[in-house]
Parts: sequence; C-alpha cells; structure tokens
Amino acid sequence: MSKKPDILNSDDEPTTELAKNNKIVKPKLITEELELKKQEQLVIAKKVKQYRTQIQALGALYPKCFTANPKPLAIGLDKEIIANEELKPEVERISKTSIKKFLGVYTSKYKYLQSCTLGAARIDLEGNEVGVLDQEAVDFAKEKLANCKAWQNKCNAWKQAISKVKNQNNAREKAINKVKLKTKETK
Repeated sequence: MSKKPDILNSDDEPTTELAKNNKIVKPKLITEELELKKQEQLVIAKKVKQYRTQIQALGALYPKCFTANPKPLAIGLDKEIIANEELKPEVERISKTSIKKFLGVYTSKYKYLQSCTLGAARIDLEGNEVGVLDQEAVDFAKEKLANCKAWQNKCNAWKQAISKVKNQNNAREKAINKVKLKTKETK
C-alpha cells in the first residue's frame, strides 16, 4: 500500500474521504467560522464607509475640531452639533443618531484615546481650548485603550487562523492534484 502525502493525514479531515473523492473536504466548523468572519467583515466595511462619510461631512463643517490628529473633545459637544444641525433645513441635517454614533466611534479611536492625557486641553467645535482632562477621564480613556489593544490582538489572531486554514487548504488541494495527476499517468 502506497503512503499518502502527509498533508492528507491531518487530524481535522478524514483521509479516506479526501482520497476517495479527490476533492477538498473542509471541516464544517472552520468553514462556518470563516463564513461568519466574512459576513462580519462586510458589516464592518459598511460601517467604516459610513463613518468615513460622516467624518468628511463633520470635518468639512468643523475642520478645527475633527482633525487627523485628534484632541480631547469638550463635554456636551454632541448637544452643540445637534443644536447646529436643527437650524438647517431637514433635508440637509445629519441625524442625531448619526452624530452620536460618529462621536462614539471617533472617541473610541486609538489616536483619540492616546491623546487623552492628564491635563490635556479639551476643544470645542472651533478648536478653542475649553477645559482640561481630569484623572477620571484619563483613567476611562486608558481602560478603553486597553480594550482596543485586546480587540486588535483578537483580530490579529483571527487573521492568522484564517491564513493558516487557507494555507492548509491550498496545500491539500496541491496534494490532491498530485494524486489526480499520478492516477492519470498510471491509467
């Protein structure tokens, strides 16, 4: 009996099914996880696009406030933006929900959280200093920053796992193609 290539003898797939059917059999759990990750990535991409649109709109309205190098924002800035938006015709307004979501994302960004240091100036919509960060705000930012780092580590681990599975599947496919080729040659 001939020895099968090592790539076909992995624990996560039955070698007999691979050899018998001459096709790649993906483990169901990994395939489902990959599909869920793809769906999550599509949702995230859509949200990122919406966020970029909103930051462009708010950046154009308040260029001294929303910059490439974020600074801590004044407390109650959301209410000020909403009040300004309510002065506009309804068709030109940015919704309250969009403003609050935007500010939530903006203030959760890595660069923004890094700018939150003790005594750092808070700015208003015109970029004017209107206060400073206290210890409570800095501690809150540090906690969110730690969560960002943990989330980034988790994302990196998923990317590595997905890459590993793709590489394994590519190697299996190559091994199967070799088996097919040898089978054709012997016929």
